[in-house]
Amino acid sequence: MNSEIVEETFVTKHLNQYGIKEGDICLLKPLSGRKKKINLKYTQVYFVSENLKSSDFPCPTYYLPHQKNESFVVKIGQIQVRTKLNEKYSRYYFEVIEGGVVRLNGNYVYSGILEVGDSLEVSLNDFVFYRHTDDQSHSASLDLHNDFQKMATSKLPILLEGETGVGKTTMAKKIHNESLRRGRFIHLNISSLATNLVESELFGHVKGAFTGAMNDSKGAFKNAHEGTLFIDEIDSLPLDIQTKLLLFLDDCTFTPVGSGQQYVSDTRLIFSSGSKLDHLV
Repeated sequence: MNSEIVEETFVTKHLNQYGIKEGDICLLKPLSGRKKKINLKYTQVYFVSENLKSSDFPCPTYYLPHQKNESFVVKIGQIQVRTKLNEKYSRYYFEVIEGGVVRLNGNYVYSGILEVGDSLEVSLNDFVFYRHTDDQSHSASLDLHNDFQKMATSKLPILLEGETGVGKTTMAKKIHNESLRRGRFIHLNISSLATNLVESELFGHVKGAFTGAMNDSKGAFKNAHEGTLFIDEIDSLPLDIQTKLLLFLDDCTFTPVGSGQQYVSDTRLIFSSGSKLDHLV
């Protein structure tokens, strides 16, 4: 095993315990052929399209199926990651040396630092990265990852329940980032709004709809069109607004305050609550 570490240093504030490191596993799933489990015990590994077979690539090199008229070279290697506290860690990253973009968790990229559960698609091949544990833990990790991917790419509304501090907002953002939706992530905390402003913040209003409405306002539903609207603390939503929200859930239409015109919004809804909603009902 080559013990030399790549000298490049990456400074990040997002470093966490989920980063892939030496000894962890890469499960290679080609469209054709058998799955291969690769133990990441080298400082760098090359994945190359079969039409580029050559002795020029350093070992270890894996030659993979490719699409017609396509060539690619993707390197997975170690990098020194430094936190803002000047702590150093070795983590694995990938970069495209030759060829087009690849997909990391559904997003098109050229490079990135790898974390547990990441799915990397290179042409006709899929890589899944996980911590080096027993096979039973590995299977559970893959099942959890697959379940999350199905949830993230679904159009169904999601409810996140849990006390303050468990990471509901972080989870909502992660769902949006992996949903492939083209629009924005809009975060609206109901408990922070005055009761008389909740309807306007959600559905927007027209000029003159109420005292102080000097201009038209789009509202969260229009701003989140083709994106995700995260309605935080949904348990604080006034009862009369709950009825209007239900109408939107029925047919994806809403009416701004003071307007007689209906609008359609292709918005993925994520709700959060610090209390169990069935208990409140």
